[in-house]
Amino acid sequence: MQKKQSRTLLIAIAILSLGTLPGCELGPHGDGKVETSSSGTSADMPTTSGVSTTSEQTTDAPPGETSSSTSEELTTSPSTSDESSSTTTPPSECGNRMHESGEECDDGNLESGDLCSFDCTREFVVFVTKQRFDGALQPQASRETDLGTGLEAVDGICQNAAKKFLPEESSTKFKAWLAGDALPSAPSSRFSEVLRTTTKPIHLLGTESDLLGVVIANGWVDLVDGHLQSAIDVTEERSFVDQSLNLTWVWTNVDPNGNRVNGNNCDQWSSNAMNKAPVITGSTLQSDEMWTQHTTPGGCEFYKHFYCFSQ
Repeated sequence: MQKKQSRTLLIAIAILSLGTLPGCELGPHGDGKVETSSSGTSADMPTTSGVSTTSEQTTDAPPGETSSSTSEELTTSPSTSDESSSTTTPPSECGNRMHESGEECDDGNLESGDLCSFDCTREFVVFVTKQRFDGALQPQASRETDLGTGLEAVDGICQNAAKKFLPEESSTKFKAWLAGDALPSAPSSRFSEVLRTTTKPIHLLGTESDLLGVVIANGWVDLVDGHLQSAIDVTEERSFVDQSLNLTWVWTNVDPNGNRVNGNNCDQWSSNAMNKAPVITGSTLQSDEMWTQHTTPGGCEFYKHFYCFSQ
């Protein structure tokens, strides 16, 4: 009897010892199942009477809070970027008559042949002024007209002449193929970068319905190689210039490469005095290098044309 009681006591002590293992508890029903808390590790524990142990990972949450399981719910916090402050520039819209980023021009339509093409890139044209001027920029028709002096005044002559054929909505600018006193005053420096880097055709002003006539050069490099595909002999009135020999001369002081020849320029295009050094001229009869640098210079008292190029 005493041995039986001792055996029972030993079994009770063993069972109690199992209940005190870290992270382990006896099942609530005394069935020998061992449960582990979330801080413990699951293990197969020895059992009596062939009862197996199981591991369940649970977390006891404080009152009022939802317990978490091994399947966690991920939440995404709102983005910290302020999309409303984006400064992205909207794409330009060709044909809205607004000169926007990426456009060379915008005349309000998507048509080509009007010096601003369907994709808002420049089309280039050249003409020779119908009127002739002396070295002081006095037109032959009226010696009382004050057009100013210098290169800007000559550019103004070209711009005013172009109004005769330019569409009203056009913003195309024109400059004279002319050099002044300073070295950077020649077309190779003062013409627009768009023109000086273009590979697009440069047209003679058309004499028919189209503004774009025959091609005189395929881009700037072709223009300044010393030879044109056609002489520049059409005026702003879209008619051919008078081909009489003494009426074909053009003020330039520019060599075939678009550079200034020398400092002879009728005192910066302000003097028609007879004692001034002769100025290099070109000819509307020529398509070789003499279109811009003829062998016969002209005195400042004589009347000559100007070549005008769109920019």
